[in-house]
Amino acid sequence: MMITDIAAVIWKEWKEILVQYKNFDFNLIIRLIGLIFISWVFISQAGDDWFSAPLVIITSFLIPLLTVADIVADTFAGEKERHTLETLLATRLSDLAILIGKSLSTSIYGWTHVILMLIFGLIIGNFSTGGSPIIFYSIPILAGSLFVGLLTSLAASFSGVILSLKATTVRVAQQNLGSAFMILTLSTIIIVRSIPINLWRIPDNFSIWLFILTSVLLLLFIDGILFLIAKRHFRRDRLIHN
Repeated sequence: MMITDIAAVIWKEWKEILVQYKNFDFNLIIRLIGLIFISWVFISQAGDDWFSAPLVIITSFLIPLLTVADIVADTFAGEKERHTLETLLATRLSDLAILIGKSLSTSIYGWTHVILMLIFGLIIGNFSTGGSPIIFYSIPILAGSLFVGLLTSLAASFSGVILSLKATTVRVAQQNLGSAFMILTLSTIIIVRSIPINLWRIPDNFSIWLFILTSVLLLLFIDGILFLIAKRHFRRDRLIHN
């Protein structure tokens, strides 16, 4: 029953997301161009090492921070503005199902952008190296990027849900989220761009799997903390009376 309820909330949220892009509008084009540009920027930094360097994993960490903010801000603040939150809360869906469903829907959105970035990176990387023979991501890099991208998307979603619950309007939630995520993103990009390309190569005595495991465990811990905070702030009775 819980899984069915969560799936119902995810489907509701995704229908609203897809409506925004059903006509392949300007916003979607801008997003695709942005992903291609970001892929190109980091590929130009890593060169041929793009397919085997941890830089891909770091990029997978940044992408959700750039894409989730505007969508997740609408999860509750948008429902308040449209006066549809009361209808949602009046259903038989449990608080947990609504919270998890809305968080997962936006995290899937962020993770989709990570997957698109990896595809664009694969195309651009091969094009820049001549494409013969075709180069693919190493298994550790691909797995690490997917896991880190998913868990970062969850962290961004839980953070956005917390702010969306407290915000009175979507604009306020977007501004707060956008500012925080942008500062974190720009700081990371500046640090990455300042590191010489030869330092991105994996040393012989360096375990990439240990790096991935450490990153995953840290993100899981952050996700757990953020979920508990979001769960504590989500109270049906408070939302109804706000």
